[in-house]
Amino acid sequence: MVAFIAVALLLPLATSRSNYLTFILNLVILNAILVTSFNLLSSYTGLRNLAMGGLTGLGGYISCYLVMRANVSFWIAMPVTSLLVAAVGTALVFPSIRVKGLYFVISTLIVQIILTQLYESWGEFTLGDVGISNIPTPTISLGESVVYVSGTVFSYLAMMIFIVFFIVAKRITTGRTGLRLAATRDDELLASYIGIDVTRQRTLMFFLTSFMVGIYGCLYTPLITFISPRQNDLSLSFNTLVMVIFGGERTLLGPILGAAILTILPNALSIIYPFRNYITGLILIITVVFFPKGLISVFRVAAKKLMAPQTPERDQQRKS
Repeated sequence: MVAFIAVALLLPLATSRSNYLTFILNLVILNAILVTSFNLLSSYTGLRNLAMGGLTGLGGYISCYLVMRANVSFWIAMPVTSLLVAAVGTALVFPSIRVKGLYFVISTLIVQIILTQLYESWGEFTLGDVGISNIPTPTISLGESVVYVSGTVFSYLAMMIFIVFFIVAKRITTGRTGLRLAATRDDELLASYIGIDVTRQRTLMFFLTSFMVGIYGCLYTPLITFISPRQNDLSLSFNTLVMVIFGGERTLLGPILGAAILTILPNALSIIYPFRNYITGLILIITVVFFPKGLISVFRVAAKKLMAPQTPERDQQRKS
């Protein structure tokens, strides 16, 4: 854990000399926040939330309204917006929390479609398909000087938020809460018999993950200085799902690895960027068929072989 945090804090410094690399790193960090949220709900409660795109859009639009129209400070707007997203998201999906599997996926898909239609039609709030542009960069006042939260400064802000979420996720999944969530995921009826309130556990997890999604929406919009319904549609939810499966479900590092690779690859190779959705679908098929436990399983097998103690018998087998 300490080594992971140390590497995470050094990454912004390593990319600080290149604006392009810093921007890509910022995208990776934000996607790491998003997949950590999705992974907590999907892997540890068995609920796949396909309304992620709509909830990120809700966070983006509310924060833009508070900052640009209500003249609220970004540092106040971000927690307020995230709490609102968590409350609204939980309220919209609460009737479906008692179900699981395909039924929950369909219900969240319906919520996603409703939110997308709302963003497209409510022009007074969202400006429709035109979108909201020139979103201001957050600032920090230091006496008479002002520091713009962009570039490397943004990287450190996003990285610190991600580390906090990662530590929270680690504590949840390795403690008693993780055991309760695993019980509700594997056998809901048995979990209720031993005294676990399944609905309460799922509601709390959905509230927490929706809060994380709201933070993502608040950070993503000033990063690219634009928001529209198209960037928060079903494709965002689908891409998040692919990142989680590609990296490896039921692990914390796997989805982060998947987010890093699937964010860097299309942006580094501009020639494949127009075909990114097709490539994402192909990667999903290959992963499900050949690497059902995700890419992290390949790294773990390779690490075990490298770290395994060498014995004379093994050396003789290798030579033969």
